[in-house]
Amino acid sequence: MKFVWIIILLLLVGALVVVFDSPAPTRDNAASREAEDALLEEAANSVMEPTIVTPTQVTIPATPSQALANELNASVDERAATQVLETENTDGASAVDPSAPRTPANDLAIGKPAAIAEGKLRVIPSKFERLPDGAIVADDVWKITGDGTADNPYLVSWEFLASAGDTYTPRLNDFGFPERILLLHGKYIRVAGYLAFPLVAPTSSECLVMLNQWDGCCIGVPPTPYDAVEVKLVSPMPRSQKHAMAYGTVEGLFEVDPYIVESWLVGLYMIKDSTVEQGL
Repeated sequence: MKFVWIIILLLLVGALVVVFDSPAPTRDNAASREAEDALLEEAANSVMEPTIVTPTQVTIPATPSQALANELNASVDERAATQVLETENTDGASAVDPSAPRTPANDLAIGKPAAIAEGKLRVIPSKFERLPDGAIVADDVWKITGDGTADNPYLVSWEFLASAGDTYTPRLNDFGFPERILLLHGKYIRVAGYLAFPLVAPTSSECLVMLNQWDGCCIGVPPTPYDAVEVKLVSPMPRSQKHAMAYGTVEGLFEVDPYIVESWLVGLYMIKDSTVEQGL
């Protein structure tokens, strides 16, 4: 029994020796550990989370659809068409007033030039109406005054004569010719424009009356078959000074007489038995 107690006592003594021999933590060790903990905490705090940048949403204004754009253009064209006023042009022709009352003009004699039978042109029918003042409206656009006689010739504009080029182009095999211009064939007309005489003769029984200025050689804008008329004078007249621009009013018997060379249209209109009054 004593032996057991001796063993227990030795164990207790050994435990106390171990406890008292263990070194106690010093102040320096504690401070060092606290410094390490502070550095670790600071490093952790210095690590920043990545910033996610959200792109700014840009609002692009919507454009009108094609249907809406077409509708807007149509409305503009319609307003422009209804605002056509009765205005006087330099050659005496005038625009059509859309509000003026009209009656069908079925008593008009439409000219039939030989070019129809020759296959040089094909007639495109036109619509003719008469205004209260006696003027004729062709195809709802063109106004023609006068009655086509020597005493009261038709007054036409260059735009009216040139409109034949919209459908009549022989080099492209387009031979459609508007009936509204055939109304003038065989009738007397009056047209004002620039004059060009042959350069080699002091007097001439022929000349050109044109929309644009041209001296017959190299100054100005050379004419086309649609904006120039060949003129046959009743009596010869002296030409203007060489390379000078002359202006005048021509009256005479109008003919549609296309002159085609190798499918190219060289001439289209002619005025016979004509007189010329020079000056503005």
